[in-house]
This record gives sequence, structure tokens and C-alpha cells, in this order.
Amino acid sequence: MHSVSIIIPIYNGERYLYQCLESIQMQGYTDFEVLMIDDGSTDGSAGICMEFAERDSRFRYKHKENGGVSSARNVGIEESTGEWLLFVDADDKMPDNALGNFMACRGDERTDLVVGAYAIEDKEKQTVEVLRVGEPELSKTDSANMLFLENKYGYQGYIWNKLFKRSVVLENNIRFDERYRFNEDRLFCVEYICAMKGVAKTCDDIIYNYVKHPGSTIGTMGKDLRILDDYTSSLYIYERLKECHFPRRTVSLSRDNLFFSYDFIRHNLKLADAEERVRVIGDIKSRAIRDSGGMLFFADNRLRRFLSRQINHLRSDKIYLESLF
Repeated sequence: MHSVSIIIPIYNGERYLYQCLESIQMQGYTDFEVLMIDDGSTDGSAGICMEFAERDSRFRYKHKENGGVSSARNVGIEESTGEWLLFVDADDKMPDNALGNFMACRGDERTDLVVGAYAIEDKEKQTVEVLRVGEPELSKTDSANMLFLENKYGYQGYIWNKLFKRSVVLENNIRFDERYRFNEDRLFCVEYICAMKGVAKTCDDIIYNYVKHPGSTIGTMGKDLRILDDYTSSLYIYERLKECHFPRRTVSLSRDNLFFSYDFIRHNLKLADAEERVRVIGDIKSRAIRDSGGMLFFADNRLRRFLSRQINHLRSDKIYLESLF
């Protein structure tokens, strides 16, 4: 069994995949396995993966039918053998000695989560921002708060700057929710923090380089009209934190995030043409009606009334918000 299982979901990633895998292979810390999960690629990704698998036994390749990034990550979890899980995207890379620095920050047996610093690079590979938590240890509650306090910690809803203890994931049957295409990282983090009993340690060393390619999620989400996932997953997170009996402040922070999700919907609709805008608004309305019984979408009646009152204002450019309660 290796210390770390590095899970990489891959879909048509041949352009950046080699440099990603090479950055991992060259790590000074060597006690790891790499699970390359090919999510039905139709380009040359498979050939690159097989090249690494043939020359380095730590690299394992598995092909599956296309099912999305969450599906691929879930396969990686099932295939993993390491004590810790690390998720890497196929178009990013790890800095030199990042894995060793990361593992050195684990602390003692109380540690269930390790959060590292990460750098955001532009397409010219210039670092535009470095984000660090800045506190050496976080309690379970503070770990949850970290996911929402962007002004204090920077955005920490990603999974690739975190080490997750595999035993916590398996014992609590934590998996990526394959219904969502946005916000699935933060949802996984919430489920994990709900289950963990220990503390989180942080690492000031940069352990991950997020490269902001034109086709990456961060680079395209402002123009993507698959916008309901952000709101529905945020609402599910709000409900889960209440179920897990987190303090009122933590629940309030997640509730406040619903405002940002609403604004995210407005922002995307303003970028759409008139025909597409009408279609998306109709989709929102139909889903609100269909799910009004309250399973996951609009599960809280007050939130349902809130968005229902606001829906017509999405047609205009006016900012119109009111309190949720």
C-alpha cells in the first residue's frame, strides 16, 4: 500500500496531460500511486497514459465510458490503495517537491485533512495569485467555515489542494455527487468535513499550480449556462450543514452563499442572447414547479418563495435582492 493515491480524471486532455504526469513523476517524495482514469477520451490521452504506465509501475491506467469528472473521480476512489487521497486535474501540475512538503504537514494522528497553498497561473505560466489559509491548524468547525470565508482564506472550495484520509472516505461512503457539474468539489469537502473527527493541518508551501487555461472550469464558468447546479448544490450544502449540527454561524455562512449563487444565475443570463435567456428562465421555472415538493431543489419553502419572487427580475439588468428570511 502506498502513502498517497493521486487520482487524475482525464477527458481529451492530451494537450496538457504529459506535463501534468511528468510533474508528478519527478516528485522527490516517491511513495505514491497515480490512478489515471480515462473518462472516454477520443484524442491521444490514452497513449500518453499507457506510456507512463509502461515505464513506471506507480502509474495505473483505467478506461471507462464517459460519465463526467465526478464519475471518473469516484472510480479512482474505488481503485485507490493509499492512506491518503489527492486529486489532480489533467491540465494542471505539481511544483517540485510539492508532494513531500504536503506530506510533511500532516502532523499527528489527529489530522484528518491537510490543506496546502496553491498558485493560480495564467496561460503564459505566470503566477497571478497565491492563496494560503494562514493558520497552522483548524478545528472541524473552522474547516467548514474555511470553505465560505473567501475574504479571509481565499477560495478553498477546491479539492486539489487537499489531502483526504482514505479511511474517512470509505468508512463514510463519501463520493462525488454525479448530478452536479458545478460546485461538486465544495460539496465533497462538506461531506468529508461532516464525517471527520480530527483536525485539519495547513501547509504554507505551494503544493499545486492551477493553470488558468481558456477551456478550464474557472476560465469558462462565467459564460456557461448550466447554472442551476451551482444553486441546487449550494442549497444541498446548506441543508447538510444543518443536519450535521454545525454552529449557527457556519450554517449562516452557507446560507449567504446562496446569494452569490443567485447572482451567478443573473450574471450568466446577462451574457446570454434573448432566445437562450428565455429558454433558461423557462427551465428554472419548470424545475421550481416540478420540485416544489421539496426534495433537494428549493427544499426550504422560504428559499423557494425567495427565488420565485426574484425570477422575473432576471430578465432585466436591475440588481434586486432581498433578505432570505
